Amino acid sequence: RPEILVKEQRIARALIDGLERHDPTPSEELSIRDRIVTEVTTAWQTDGTRRQVPEVRDEIGQVVFFLTQAIYAVLPRFYEEVEEAFSRVFEQEETPLDLSRLIRFGSWVGGDMDGNPNVGPDTLLSALETQRSAILRLYRAEIAELAERLTQTSNRVTLDAELATRLSDPLPPMPYRAFLRYVAERVEATGKVPAFSGNAASVPA
Repeated sequence: RPEILVKEQRIARALIDGLERHDPTPSEELSIRDRIVTEVTTAWQTDGTRRQVPEVRDEIGQVVFFLTQAIYAVLPRFYEEVEEAFSRVFEQEETPLDLSRLIRFGSWVGGDMDGNPNVGPDTLLSALETQRSAILRLYRAEIAELAERLTQTSNRVTLDAELATRLSDPLPPMPYRAFLRYVAERVEATGKVPAFSGNAASVPA
């Protein structure tokens, strides 16, 4: 169940933190140990399996967990490593290949109409909409984090020419933040358009 998976992630994170500290202080070692003990203890105190037969929405939640906590976290770095390897082997600065479809994921959860009598068109749409909403939430969080970091002001940096053409004239004081507000509005608008309604193209460019 997701609760146990989250605890396993926290234990792994604590172990990694311990390995990354080459000369930890006694208080740091104790803190890491306490983190692990807490997660192991509460895991033992948590039933690892559900007592009821999982509903379709529970299965959808399981998919969303792996989508947001595992796939979303590691896939960007994987693509970076592929690009770096390509550049290193072929001695090219940029990869001329479109890597966006190198790896694709699929799931029958919510759409297994042959094997689950509780599955139908409504559960399929629910599964797709739930996954879509989860990814959009992650996008919003990353955009907000970038906005906190990219505080450069136009009087201190030279703005990328291509980006400048997409902003108003005169340039806003914090151009990167201004552009990220635009990106955030696009993501928000996408979230308001019902999935698979055929109106996705109506989101303003």
